[in-house]
Amino acid sequence: DQGTLWDYDTAVVSVGATRRFAFRDGGGKPHNFVVMHGDVAQMFANCQDRFQHAVKNAENKSEAASRISLVFKRTWRCSR
Repeated sequence: DQGTLWDYDTAVVSVGATRRFAFRDGGGKPHNFVVMHGDVAQMFANCQDRFQHAVKNAENKSEAASRISLVFKRTWRCSR
């Protein structure tokens, strides 16, 4: 329902362990960013439609500390 019930702009707050955040345009090579505790990523316009994106698992089992992403979106007004 992206763009229908939810606005396209999204803010994601990373809480906990450091991880890689990967973006890939279609089938291209991914671009990786490191997200640490307290980092905020903003996705806007057509970002979520254009890019595949994911937070990657820990590379080593010893780095498997807990983490969570808090996602903030704005809802569209629904007319009844």
